[in-house]
Amino acid sequence: MYSKRIAMSIAQLLILVATSAQADDYFTKYHQFRHTSGLPGCAFGTTPDGRIGFDGALQQNIPIGYTPCSESYIAGVWSGSDDSSFPSQFSGQGVNGNSMIGVGFGSTRNATFVSALFTNEDWDEGYNLQVQLSTETTDSPAVSVGVMDVFDQRPRDLSG
Repeated sequence: MYSKRIAMSIAQLLILVATSAQADDYFTKYHQFRHTSGLPGCAFGTTPDGRIGFDGALQQNIPIGYTPCSESYIAGVWSGSDDSSFPSQFSGQGVNGNSMIGVGFGSTRNATFVSALFTNEDWDEGYNLQVQLSTETTDSPAVSVGVMDVFDQRPRDLSG
């Protein structure tokens, strides 16, 4: 029992280290992803059973381990700014905004979430994907893998 937990912890640590070593200065090159990423839990809540709603886990640009399943849909518009006034722009220095549509497929155990994130007045899109690898149990957390801008379509340095 304990050896399985230790092995799982070591595997997670190795994955974290390997991923961190490959990390780029992403958010300074791709300003449009600073506030929302288009992945589950980012600006919209997702429950452990794969339903979208305010009763689920919610973060700002920190994807979560829960993946929306079938009959889960999301659409929204977000704007972030360095200015303290009401944000009314979607691009420019110190401002970014985007809109998103997304849909979940499959059951809770093998859920897949696909979204399109549109990031400026020209509706430049980035497609995102998240797949549920395991659901939450009393012994282990939910694990999923998500990818932002799957096809690498987003241009760099839009806000400068």
